[in-house]
Amino acid sequence: MKRIILLVALLAAGCATTASIERGAYITVGSATTAVELARQGYINHANECLCVQSNEFLRVQNAYEEYQRGAELAGQLIVAYKQSTTPNPMTLESALTALSDNSSNLVTIIIELLPGKDGAKVQRQIGKVKP
Repeated sequence: MKRIILLVALLAAGCATTASIERGAYITVGSATTAVELARQGYINHANECLCVQSNEFLRVQNAYEEYQRGAELAGQLIVAYKQSTTPNPMTLESALTALSDNSSNLVTIIIELLPGKDGAKVQRQIGKVKP
């Protein structure tokens, strides 16, 4: 789902300068973060309204969120390293951004699966408005 945002951002950078690749990377991180936070807020709202979240569901979301956070932190570190490098390697950065995109998509998918139909649909609509 949001992996498309990553690919568009990186392809837009193409043979571009280090600055434009860095910009594309920040856009990718920002889009992934926005999608995750929209889904997470939907999940929190649902949990507060129904008080029906099972512990196994909560742990599933928590584990996916922690994995997403580790990916986001690594992506941020690699963006800085890429910018500071005298011989930047866009493939390393692309790998980290792909992992971040996969982690955020996994988390969003889990949350949408756990939300009741109307709440899941609402989160999907909101995420659909996120611009890369």
